[in-house]
Amino acid sequence: MNVFLQTSRLALSAMTEQDADFIRTLYDDVRLFTYESEIPTRDRVEKQFFFYLEEAKKLPSDGAIRFIIRHQSQAIGQVQLTCNWPAVGEWELGYSLQPTYWRQGYGKEAVAAILIYAFEELHIHKLMAFINAENVGSVSLAQSVGMVQEGHMREARWIRGTFQDEKVFAMLEADYQKAKEQLKRLIHEHPRNA
Repeated sequence: MNVFLQTSRLALSAMTEQDADFIRTLYDDVRLFTYESEIPTRDRVEKQFFFYLEEAKKLPSDGAIRFIIRHQSQAIGQVQLTCNWPAVGEWELGYSLQPTYWRQGYGKEAVAAILIYAFEELHIHKLMAFINAENVGSVSLAQSVGMVQEGHMREARWIRGTFQDEKVFAMLEADYQKAKEQLKRLIHEHPRNA
């Protein structure tokens, strides 16, 4: 599936086989997994890569899609949408950026573009994000794009020998309608050369 999204600073395109080396390099950075239960093996990264390529063929009512985020033509991260429950249109959001690009608004800009795509093009009903409660950057990102915290699951993850909590965020169609203009501003608020 050939999908391309543009923001003021970023280009997001559906992942292709040509993105395999970037995904391997991205997932080799252990800093991305500070708040995850495990660091994925190379084999698991490969399986997920091909999973997203195959699942994209099921769109728009089912499946999954992974976008590669590019800044000035350089791949800097990825964001994915996965259908959890086709009957009710519930999808899940996930994302990761190279640490060099953290805390500069790139994640927020990419997620805003994905939210617009998910609700306008895939016509989803609900988008979920499951975030480690300690990951304040990711929690802040979810809140900044208008996602609503629906739950707090205690001791839901086992990370480096301790249980950690997980926050559940969601955006319903009605929430999206309220946030749509703000999201459109987010994807256009940075000068192109930034």
